[in-house]
Amino acid sequence: MYPEATLSGTDLTVTVDEQVGSGTHWRTFRARTESGDPVAVRTLQGTIPPDAYDRFESLAAQWHTVSSEDTVRTLLDWGIDPNPWVAVDYAPGELESYVAGTPIEAAADCDLATRAELLRDVCDAIRSYGRYGSTRTHLAIGPESVSFRDGPDGPTAVVGDWGISRLVDDPPVTPYTAPEQVAVAERDDAGHAGQATDVYRIGALGVRLFSGSPPFPNDGSSLADRIRRGIDEEVGFTDVAEEFIPALRRATARDPVDRHEGVYQLGRDVSAAAPRVSPGERSVGALSSPGTEPRVEGPDPGVDADADAIDSDGPAGDDSDGDAVDAEPETGDESAVEPDDEAIGDRNADVDAEATNPTAAGQESNGAEVAKAVVVVGLGLIALIVLVASIWSAMASGPIGGGGGDTVQGTVYADAEGIEPVAGAEVTLEGLSGPSFVVTTDANGAFTIGDVSDDEYVLTVDGFDHVEYDERDLEVPSDDTGDLEIRPDRALISGEVVDAETGEPISTEGDGEVDANVELVDTSREDENVDAATGGSYEFAVEEFDGEYAINADADGYESGTLDIERFGEQDDLELEQVTMSLSGQVTDSREGEGGIEAATVTVTTDAGQEFTATTDGDGAYETDEDIPIGDHDIEVDADGFDSEGDTVEFEEENVEANFELDAEASVEGTLRQEGDDESVINFARVTIYENGYSVGQLRSDSSGRYGFDGLSPGEYTVLVDDRTGFADEELVIVLEAGETLERDIELALAE
Repeated sequence: MYPEATLSGTDLTVTVDEQVGSGTHWRTFRARTESGDPVAVRTLQGTIPPDAYDRFESLAAQWHTVSSEDTVRTLLDWGIDPNPWVAVDYAPGELESYVAGTPIEAAADCDLATRAELLRDVCDAIRSYGRYGSTRTHLAIGPESVSFRDGPDGPTAVVGDWGISRLVDDPPVTPYTAPEQVAVAERDDAGHAGQATDVYRIGALGVRLFSGSPPFPNDGSSLADRIRRGIDEEVGFTDVAEEFIPALRRATARDPVDRHEGVYQLGRDVSAAAPRVSPGERSVGALSSPGTEPRVEGPDPGVDADADAIDSDGPAGDDSDGDAVDAEPETGDESAVEPDDEAIGDRNADVDAEATNPTAAGQESNGAEVAKAVVVVGLGLIALIVLVASIWSAMASGPIGGGGGDTVQGTVYADAEGIEPVAGAEVTLEGLSGPSFVVTTDANGAFTIGDVSDDEYVLTVDGFDHVEYDERDLEVPSDDTGDLEIRPDRALISGEVVDAETGEPISTEGDGEVDANVELVDTSREDENVDAATGGSYEFAVEEFDGEYAINADADGYESGTLDIERFGEQDDLELEQVTMSLSGQVTDSREGEGGIEAATVTVTTDAGQEFTATTDGDGAYETDEDIPIGDHDIEVDADGFDSEGDTVEFEEENVEANFELDAEASVEGTLRQEGDDESVINFARVTIYENGYSVGQLRSDSSGRYGFDGLSPGEYTVLVDDRTGFADEELVIVLEAGETLERDIELALAE
C-alpha cells in the first residue's frame, strides 16, 4: 500500500493518504472517499495466501453484517486488490492509539466498575457476532483489535478485525494467543480453536485491563512455550484486582474444557464481580470520544472562564459557527444574550463582575446596564431554586428521569424455581406508542426502570445459550409491575454429533454421506421422547426444568451413542464410533489341484482412501483387522506369478468373507527362421504381441533369432513379426493356458 493509491471495493473507491501507524497485525493509513469523507484503511502485516482470499471476503462480509452494533467497529468496505484491505470508520481522537494497540492503557485508568463494563462489552460484541454471523468465533481478540470510547451513552468497547488477522501465513504469537493456537501437533487440542479460544483471549485481555500488564512476564523462554505451560497463578494474577481473579483464572485455564461455556458466561461473571460505584466516583480516565482528542481530566475544556465568547457547539473563542453565543454582545445587539439553565451559573459570575466595574473596556457605566445585570442574577437564582426543588421532588418519588411516571422493577432468574438470579441480563421495555427502555440487571439479578409513562408495553429478556424467556405484555400503571419475577420459559439443549475419528459433524451439509438421527429423551419419565432432529447439530427447547434428559444418536455406519445432560446450554460433542468389521477368505490357484496361494496380498480401499491389507498363509487363508467401515469398498489381490484379481464388495453390519481364484501367468517364446530353412535364424526383427487389439509387449529378436514374452494372462493373443529388411511380415494367433510356457517358432517368407 502506498500514498495516493486508489482502492476500489464493494461500495466505495478510496484514495490512500499517509500511514498513521503500524502494529503487530495491522498497518493503518488515513484515506478519503471520492466525496472527501475521511476513512481509515488497514492492511495486514504478513501475507494472506491467495487460496484464503475467499475466506477473507467471507469474514469481511460477516463483519459488515454486524457493523450496526454499537460494540462493533464500522466496516465501510473491503477489497483484495492490490492485496487484502479493509476500510473502517475514521475516529480522529482514537485512531493513533487504536493502530498501536494502546487504547487498553487508557481503559486501565478507568475505575474498576467501568473496566468491568468495558470487558463485558467485548463479550457482548463477540456474542452478537456469533448470533448473526455464519461463524461463531473471533479468534484474534487482543489490544490491537479493540478500542475503548467514552461515547454519548457512556464508556463502551468497540471490536474490529473479526479473525481476519489469523488468515496470514504463520500469524504472530502474542500474550493473548490461546494455548490451543500454539499447541504442538502431538497434542489433542492442536489447532482446535473455537468458542473457548475467544473466552481465553478475552480473559487474557482482562488480566491486562485489571492489572496493567500482560499475563506472561518474561522468564527467558519463548512466549509460545509460556502460553503452552499456562498462566502462573502466583505471578500472572499478582496485580489483578482481587474480585476479578476467579473469573479471569477460569477464563484463561490452559485446558479449554475448564473455561467458561462461552463469552456470555464470562461477561456475566465479570459483571457480578464488579464493585458498586456511584456516578460521582466513576472515572473514564483518558478515554477518547469519537471525533475528539482524548479526554483531559479537570474542568470542561469547552468552557473558559476568561474567554471572550462561549460557543454552544464548539470550543471557547471559536466564532466560526453561526450558532455561537457571545457572553459579551456587541453594542446595540442585546438580543444576542439569551441565558439558559446550563450556562447561567457561569454567566452570573461575569455579570456580577461587570456590575461592580462600570469602567471595564466596552461597557457603558449606566443604571440600565446595572439593572440588566441584576435581572440576570435574579433569573439565575430563580432557575437554581426551581432546579433544586425538582431534584428533591424526583428523589422523593423515585429514580430521576424525564417523565415522572411509574416504576417497573423486578428480578431475572436463570431457573424456573426463581432461585438463581442472573447478573448482567439485558431487559427491554418497549412501549407500543411511547419510548422504550433498556437496562441491565445488577449482581442480584434486579432491575429498575423509572419514569415509565402510562402505556402498554412489551417486556423482553435477551436470550442466553441455555434458557429462553417469552415476551411479557405489561400495562402501566398496573399492580403487577412493581415486583416482577422473570423466570425462563424454556431451557435450551444444543450440541453436535460428530465422527469420533475425525471430529467432523455427521451431516450431509458437511459433505458427509449420512445424517445423524438425534433424539432427546426424558429419562425421569421412562425415556419419554421429547424431540428429535436430523443432521450433525441439534438444538432442543424443553419446558420441564425438573426433567432428567439424555441425547440418543445413531447414524448409518456408526455405533449408537448416548449423552446424559448434566446442564442446560451447549453440550460437549457426542462422538459416534464407526461400525467396523473385517474381511477374511482364501486365495487359491485356478488350476485344478493346485490349492492355496501363499504370500498373496489382499488390499481393501475405502471411498475415503483408507487402506487395509492382509497376507495369505501357506493355505492361502487371510483376515484383515476389524477396522473396515461400512460401505462398498474395492478389493485387489496380488501374488507373484499370478494375474491380479479385483472386485467391489459391500460391507454391511457384519464381517465379510470373500474368496479369490488367481490365474497363474503364462508365457510364449521361440525362434524366428526363414521359411523352408530350419537352420537359419532371423535377428533384429520387430515382434509385437496384442491382446484384444491392444499391444501388451514389443521387442526385437536377438542375434540367435530368439524372442519371448512372459507375465501374460491366460487367453488369446496375436503375434506380429515385421520391420525386417528382406522378409515379409508374418502374423499368427496363439492361445495361452494358465501357467503355460508355449514354445512357438515363427517362419518368415522372403520379401518379393
